[in-house]
This record gives sequence, structure tokens and C-alpha cells, in this order.
Amino acid sequence: MSETVAFMLPGMERVQVRRDLAYKPGEGAPWLLDLYLPGDYQEGDTPRPAVISIHGEAQINTPTDMKERGQYTSWARLVAACGLIGVTFNHRASQECTRLQDPAEDIDDVVRYLRTQVREVDAKRLGIWVCSAGGDYGLRAAYRMHTSSVRCVVAYYAMVNPLVYREMLPATIDEAILREFSPEAYLNEHAETLSPLLLVRAGRDAGMNRAIDPFIQRAIAQNLPLELINHPEGQHAFDVREDTPRLRAIVQRTLDFLTLHLS
Repeated sequence: MSETVAFMLPGMERVQVRRDLAYKPGEGAPWLLDLYLPGDYQEGDTPRPAVISIHGEAQINTPTDMKERGQYTSWARLVAACGLIGVTFNHRASQECTRLQDPAEDIDDVVRYLRTQVREVDAKRLGIWVCSAGGDYGLRAAYRMHTSSVRCVVAYYAMVNPLVYREMLPATIDEAILREFSPEAYLNEHAETLSPLLLVRAGRDAGMNRAIDPFIQRAIAQNLPLELINHPEGQHAFDVREDTPRLRAIVQRTLDFLTLHLS
């Protein structure tokens, strides 16, 4: 399996990368993010919209290298080649879903840091790209915590509702915490104000689709600004497992969606 997205755009090789910006202190070392700037960006330019790539779960003892993974760096370069700013970062693992608050707090801190400390970024035009177990965190950030800044969300084969998996999660997790990470409240209370969502469903990912399919039905019933791409033959992590015309079409539509809603 390749770790990079099999899609190229002109200008990806000219992307400027500013590495290892400390967005918050940590125990022993700070937590870091990287900025991927368009090749034509110059100091003093007008701030540009940014797309934050939120990684899924990591091994408890190895979350600090996730921002360097090819999946996230290639998405960041693709975003930057479209004239936006790509952001990759490390967050704390949730310790096998027992501490959902930890990565959620890190994501909140990344958003605040970008809004207040990074002059290259337009603080009012942020997008989120999320996949897999990062889905709950991304939707929470966009729909509950940072609604004034996050203009759109892209979710690939993403976990969208932990309540669906209640029997698989530790009994020690409080129900109130699971509800905080469930989209039910967002759809019930704020559907008319939610940012556009591009949801990419992998047809062969039965585990994630267990929550995605009812979410789609609920979102449509609530008239959420939802764009759905169904990839019938897609498997989990298909964006780094495939090199097919269908994959390239999905990636291109994703970049068009981000550009439309952020530019």
C-alpha cells in the first residue's frame, strides 16, 4: 500500500513547507503542526484560506509522527497547489477511545492557534479534511466548537457517530461524552446553519458504513448541505490504496469542493 494519494497537480513540487510550529506545550516537548503554502506565496501576501487535515487514531506511543505520514502530506500539497494552505499536525491518541477529550482539545487548540498566531491564514475561512476515526473530532470542531471559522468539511470513510459503536467502547466512557461527539444534536438543533459537508463513502468499508448510512439518511431528512460521493468498490483508506480513474475523479471533486467553499 502506498502512503500517498495517487494524484498530482501542477505546482505541487513548488509548495513551501514551514515545519514544526509549536501550537501548544506538551509533556517534555511541544505539539507541532506544519504549514503547506502555495509556491507563489510571499511574505506580506493577503491571508489565505486553510484546510486542516485531521488524522485518525494512532498507536498510543507513536502519535508524534502522524503529520509526516504520506497520506496527510500529499493531501496538504494538493491543497496548497490549489492556492490554499494545507495544515498537518499531531494530536494525542485517545488511548483506544478511552480519552476522546484529549485529541478534541488538541484540535481546538490548533484552530485557535491558526486563527490568532498564523498571519498567513485567513482566520474566517478554514476547512477540515478528515478520515477514519478522526471523523467524530472533525465534525465536533466544525459543527459544535468553531462554527464561525470552519466553512466546509470533507469526510472520507469517517466515523461519524460513536453512539453507534457503544457496545464496542469501554463502559467507563460517560454517555455525555459520547453525545458530545455524536452529530445527532447538531442535526436536530442547528441543521440550517451547518457548513457544507462532502462525505465520501467507501462501499466495502462495512464497519464505518454502519454509522455513515444512518447519518446520511438523517442529514438528508434535516436538509443538511450534504454532498455525497459513493465509491462502491472503495475500501478503508482507498485514497492511498488505489491508483484508478475513479480515485482521481473523487480527489479532483474534493479539491473543487474545498476551493468553491473557501475561495
